[in-house]
Amino acid sequence: MRASRSDKGSFVRAMDLEQKGLVNDVARQRNRALSGFGSEILAVVTVATAAGSVITIDNPGGVSGTVNPGRFVKIGMILAITATAGSTVPRSIATVSAVSGNLVTFNAAVTASVNDVLTLGSTSLTTSGSGSYGGNSGSAGSDASDLAPQGILGLVDNATFVATIFGLSRTANTFYESTVMPNVGTINTDILQRGVDNCEEVSGEMIDKFICHSSLRREISKLTEADRRYASDAAAHNYDAGTLAGANKKDLTYNGWSFRTDKDFAYGYLAGVNTSHLQWLPETKGEWAEDDGTILLRIANVDAYEARFRVSENFATDKANAHAMWSGVTVNITSGVYAD
Repeated sequence: MRASRSDKGSFVRAMDLEQKGLVNDVARQRNRALSGFGSEILAVVTVATAAGSVITIDNPGGVSGTVNPGRFVKIGMILAITATAGSTVPRSIATVSAVSGNLVTFNAAVTASVNDVLTLGSTSLTTSGSGSYGGNSGSAGSDASDLAPQGILGLVDNATFVATIFGLSRTANTFYESTVMPNVGTINTDILQRGVDNCEEVSGEMIDKFICHSSLRREISKLTEADRRYASDAAAHNYDAGTLAGANKKDLTYNGWSFRTDKDFAYGYLAGVNTSHLQWLPETKGEWAEDDGTILLRIANVDAYEARFRVSENFATDKANAHAMWSGVTVNITSGVYAD
């Protein structure tokens, strides 16, 4: 720290680098959580192990699927392996040392059973450690005790991921049941319109935006590819084979509603939302913990310091039937690396 106070001592100021890096990391995790359903599940264990350092996973983000199962698992992450029922105390906590396909290697032996979940972990609170999994049970759980904010897959849902939301049963409160079009296969304009029309019929509201992974946007782009025309004259031309949407310079649209992409969104899922019925509920928008008047805390027995950054928030909808979800859309995936 002393050397980094001047440009002679370092290329970047260590304090600024660490602070900006932590804020960016928190923003990255918030984005991933907002694409989920409040469970904090990064992946699901498919093969049990009692003392091995390698586990097999699938269902990235807790969403059924085997494509890029480790898309949310990154080398250096401290992960907790937790049972989905009974206790929220992790079976094991260890640091990821390698990710390859559906295999995750840890820096120590771990214990895992089939259908256990991987979440962010910590050893700072208790001797047995803790994880960010909040205690959902089964594929349609409750978000009442979850530590992550609720995400789009939980807000735009009819009990597939979250059966009880904000203390309310979806089946007993039908205004919290979104229109869901499952097992779509190849996307087409008819099934898009059917979802839009049904959403308007049950809620009296029209969606105004679509949210999806870039792979699904490519399928939407294909719907109009055959209708593209190129004006020509006697001069030679070099026509651009892409679209402004493909370069993230402009959105694709359907009925004038834009398709916004997010790299963390579930593969094969398309959310149609009414943005007037989506709310951000911040308790703490983001701050360095300094309740005692200082940000830096001295670490015992070493010449080092630490700081804590915190965010307290949730995302909500007051009318889930004003949104629609299409799932099981056929897409082609090529990427899979968890990007910073």
